[in-house]
Amino acid sequence: MNLLSRFRKAPPVLSDTLQAEYDMRVAELEEQKNIRSSNTYEFMRLFEHLHGPLNFDGHVIARLARLTGTSLLEGAYILKALRDTQAVAGDWCEYGVATGRTSALLAQAIKPPRKLWLYDSFEGLPAPHASKDVLITDLYNKGSMEAYQGMLSFPEQIVRGELASVRPGDDWFRITKGWITAESLKTTSPAQIAFAYLDMDFYQSTLDVLLMLVELMPKGGVAIVDDYGQFSEGVRIAVSEIMEAHPGAWSLEHPFTSKFVVLTRC
Repeated sequence: MNLLSRFRKAPPVLSDTLQAEYDMRVAELEEQKNIRSSNTYEFMRLFEHLHGPLNFDGHVIARLARLTGTSLLEGAYILKALRDTQAVAGDWCEYGVATGRTSALLAQAIKPPRKLWLYDSFEGLPAPHASKDVLITDLYNKGSMEAYQGMLSFPEQIVRGELASVRPGDDWFRITKGWITAESLKTTSPAQIAFAYLDMDFYQSTLDVLLMLVELMPKGGVAIVDDYGQFSEGVRIAVSEIMEAHPGAWSLEHPFTSKFVVLTRC
């Protein structure tokens, strides 16, 4: 249940003063929701003016307005990547799903016969790499990279709830629960991947997925890598290493020097 829904569910009896405060808070939340939705549609009109029509309906744009942890700019580039890879063979994958809001965006946009593959430990962040996961931005004032181990853990059921809000059934997606490693990816990956969204924060899992994508992503496929140059230095190091190890395999775009990069398979 979201914040607005909790406020809508009023206690059975309120004093006149509390009722007035309650009504005012609900109205404020409704206004905030409407403002965010309006801002999202205005931003997307500008984005499409620059990058051409994305051809997604209002349901997809509404999901864009609900993103948490993924910026509106990054969400727009995700939709652009989905448009640009329509002719590329393969499924869509997300590595590190958190609360499933980005998963729901992908779910709203996907069309059969593509399948959505989601990967998460549901146990929070893994242990950081000893030398490469250098703390850049101490988001929660923990004092060290090691202190973040186990943080940002969300139940799988929350993700399944997000997916169920898009469409019924579970034959159109697959959730793989467990740590994302080179070994696990060998047996849990689709045959081909047209689009991938990487949001794993740390070096080793990011590198492992990128190495796998070199093999499984056809020409023209797109991988968007989150937390590039933010939080942990490990993500940027992993991207740099894959670019150096496989010259000519990827083109890299870093829109507005933001916290994500777009890798296109060459």
